[in-house]
Parts: sequence; structure tokens; C-alpha cells
Amino acid sequence: MKFRLMPEVWEDAAPEREREWRQTLGELNLDHGSLVRPGDAGAEEPVVTLGRHPEGGLLIVVALAGGEESTVHLNHRRMRGAFRDYKQVIEQIARATSGAFGPRDLETLDYAKKVVHDEAAELIQEALSERVHLPHKLARRIFTLAFLITHDLPQEIVSHFRHPR
Repeated sequence: MKFRLMPEVWEDAAPEREREWRQTLGELNLDHGSLVRPGDAGAEEPVVTLGRHPEGGLLIVVALAGGEESTVHLNHRRMRGAFRDYKQVIEQIARATSGAFGPRDLETLDYAKKVVHDEAAELIQEALSERVHLPHKLARRIFTLAFLITHDLPQEIVSHFRHPR
């Protein structure tokens, strides 16, 4: 499976955002653990393109062999809770690792991040289940990319979070 971002996502993006997106896309494209839907023998590797929906939320286009394409809109209402919770947790983790909280708090926050990430991955797996089979780990990575392209966190939080000190 190959992953891309819609061209509109790249428009007017700050260089640091582009670097983060490219890194995340690179990591996604290294993970080839996903499968075409069972029963689709002989199908080529799908291409999954992510973007922002004009009305909010996430737009995912899955292109299968033979040019068959399907589009999924995970609307803002459906993704809002996962995006909000994930943002809050990573902001708290960034504060915690700068000394604002103790080690036990950091463990609790890390677990909270895992729970939110898992729930969001399940939303993505469910939305794409008729098109492609996504292992849970890969769905989590797709959520991370979706979060990054739909939220403009301060670069120091993104950098700190991805590369903890």
C-alpha cells in the first residue's frame, strides 16, 4: 500500500510542516503490512491519498487496481473527539516531559495517548473496511498523519513529541 497527500494539503504549508508530513509519509510507506480486501486476488497495491475535507474532517481516497477509486469522508463530527483528545494528551505530555509533572503522571498520559490512538485507529479501520484491510498498527499511523495535516500545533510541541528529550 502506498500513501500520499492530496496536492491541496501541500499548498501554503510551512517548511517545517512539510518536513513533518514527509517524514510521517515515509514511515507509512515503509510499512507494507496492509492488504487488499480478502477475495481481491491479483489486485495491485492500493494507493491511499489523504486530505482535508472542505467541510472539515478527513478525506481518504483509495485507488485500487484497474482504476477503481472510492472516497471516504470521515466528517469533523466523527473525528472531533479523537482529534481533540489526542491534541490535549500530546500537549500534556510535552509539558510533562519539561518537568511540569512527575513520572507517574507521564505514564498515565502515555497510556491515555495509546487509548485515544487505538480508538481513532478503529474509526479509520471501520471507515476503510470495505475497501482495504488495515492492520491496527497501520491505522494508528494513518491517524497520526491525519492529525498532523488537520492540526497546526506549534512546531516545538511536534518536534518535542516526536523526538522526546
